Amino acid sequence: MDAESGCEVLLQRFFPFGAGEGGLEGDELSSYDQAILRMRELEHPNLRRVICGGCDPVDGIPFMVTQTRSAMSLREFLPHGVLNASQGLLLAESALELLIWLEQTFGHPADWLALQTSDVEMIGEGVSFRFCVDPMKWLGLRLGSGAVKELAALVEECMGWRGRVVTGSTAGMLSGWVRLAKTRDMTFEQALTALRGGQIEPCVPTPAINPLLAPAPVATAVASDSYRSPTMSARAGSHALWYVFGSLVVAAAMSLVGIKWYQVSHSKSNADAVAAAADQKTSTRRKKATNPSSPVAVAVPVEKTRSSASDEQKVRAQIEQRARELQKGTSATSVKSKDTDKKVPKREGDYSPEEHKAIGEQVGEKISVKERVAQVRLSNSGKSLYIEFRGDAGASQSACGRYFTNLGVPGMSVSELSGLQGKTVRIQGVVGVEFGTNRLIIDLTSREQITLLDAP
Repeated sequence: MDAESGCEVLLQRFFPFGAGEGGLEGDELSSYDQAILRMRELEHPNLRRVICGGCDPVDGIPFMVTQTRSAMSLREFLPHGVLNASQGLLLAESALELLIWLEQTFGHPADWLALQTSDVEMIGEGVSFRFCVDPMKWLGLRLGSGAVKELAALVEECMGWRGRVVTGSTAGMLSGWVRLAKTRDMTFEQALTALRGGQIEPCVPTPAINPLLAPAPVATAVASDSYRSPTMSARAGSHALWYVFGSLVVAAAMSLVGIKWYQVSHSKSNADAVAAAADQKTSTRRKKATNPSSPVAVAVPVEKTRSSASDEQKVRAQIEQRARELQKGTSATSVKSKDTDKKVPKREGDYSPEEHKAIGEQVGEKISVKERVAQVRLSNSGKSLYIEFRGDAGASQSACGRYFTNLGVPGMSVSELSGLQGKTVRIQGVVGVEFGTNRLIIDLTSREQITLLDAP
């Protein structure tokens, strides 16, 4: 019961990484909170409203509170019958109109509707349908074939058409749309246009043309209004011969000019291509000469570890990307400056963790940080390990090392790294910004990135 309104509400808990696994943490928590805030603003007659949501403070499991169902679901209806042609058409049309409305509201495709029979309400005798959002899709943890294809499968199931071919009248037209939507990638607008009997433009990929091999355009004699090829009648007399002769002379002259221009431009383009290739080769040699090669014993384990990143780490990246789209500029100001003209050049020596602005300018770059270790700790969920150089009071304002424990790299456990506390170390890695906290982190993927500088 909602204590404020006195109405029944629906409370759902979700397990983002599967039953028995932990919930969300750190940046994921703030991402989910931002998503809930945006969804609470949505009000549409065909959408079940989101009332509130958050994450359990004990285990981090996300929950969501929505309006309760006011009618039977399609799953409850189907054992007693199937939708008719007009109801099936209304189901598809209502869902596509809602998806287009969500896309216009957020400014990007929002494939967040739950399109299973248990999630869609059938109002009255099929006079309308009501949908709900799927928070697992917000977080990028439930990736299907796409909203249009999922909707086509839903309509097919509700019409009782699985394994059948239906022709004739409105049902045949809807069946054709189902087959089209299941086999072709379409936007929401294209799917709605096709559903209403309109024609959509075919998606013909433009072949890539090598600019070095593409022939230069040859000037041709175009029959314009001034130089039409006249069809002379017998009454034109001898003047017709002069017209024909003059046209032939003009056409020949234009053809010669075009051929000459093609030869000159083609030879010039070949010369430019050779010069560009030479410049590129020279710059590559210079880059190899100036960049010191790293020891093989260090590079190989790092690349091997990165390639063995688990699916959970990829999911985290999808969560952060989706959350950035949801926030649309409402999150805290990023540490990295957006003005690339004022970026501080990367220096060769070590950085200090307190150089917040200087390190923030190197996001995406590999640097080294040298300082005495204050503590080695795990996050609340145990999925991240932090090497911090300042105590609790100043930890959030200084850069730190971060390692994802699911990588399982030898020598990177808390017990093995706790001996670094109170000692000076150098850590090397790519600079990143921890989403949600905006804290600068040095991405760690192997033990070789940590060098102990104090004598043992």
